[in-house]
Amino acid sequence: MYITINNTTYPDIYRWQNAAEIVYTGDSLVNIESVSGTIGVYANDGFLLREDNPSDYLRQVIRDGSITLTNHDEGWTPPPTLEERVSEIEQTNSISFRTMAENGEISEEIAAEYVDLFLPWEVGVDYEIGNLRSYGGELYKCLTAHHSQASWTPDVSPSLWAKVGNPTEEWPEWIQPISAETAYRLNAKVSHNGKHWISNIDYNTYEPGVTQFWDEA
Repeated sequence: MYITINNTTYPDIYRWQNAAEIVYTGDSLVNIESVSGTIGVYANDGFLLREDNPSDYLRQVIRDGSITLTNHDEGWTPPPTLEERVSEIEQTNSISFRTMAENGEISEEIAAEYVDLFLPWEVGVDYEIGNLRSYGGELYKCLTAHHSQASWTPDVSPSLWAKVGNPTEEWPEWIQPISAETAYRLNAKVSHNGKHWISNIDYNTYEPGVTQFWDEA
């Protein structure tokens, strides 16, 4: 459906009406200051469906994305535009998806395919075990409750975060921990110098193959 306003055609319009107002929504409804004359409502094949007269209503509420002809008073808030409705639905779905992923109702492999839906890792946040956050284009799962600091980014804090969703990451490359908080936990698995190693202590900051604190797998 399309409409004509002030001799200009606006395609792909959604129209609904009740006793108090008529609302038109669509991405093409931009840069309209006012409506004069009638609004022609057409089917896509050019058939005139009806003509709406703005003078039948007390006032016009015009925003990019919507036009509302209404008999409500000045304190009335117009309904959301189609774009706002879609954005709200997408936001709600994103929250539901994140919650289901953190509850284990969605596999980590599937969750990792939608990294953009997850909140980014930030400094100064209290993270709980199981929280999922994006960082550097990857998805990470919180292993230890902590208050995040600038030097404890997920990619260098194996005791705090684990990258998820990639089966090949069972033996990630060993990274030198910079503190006890970012050290490897007991039974952590790593690759180093072409071999696989398993930590036999908690808060392991030592290099595999150099000390007795790693067992070769």
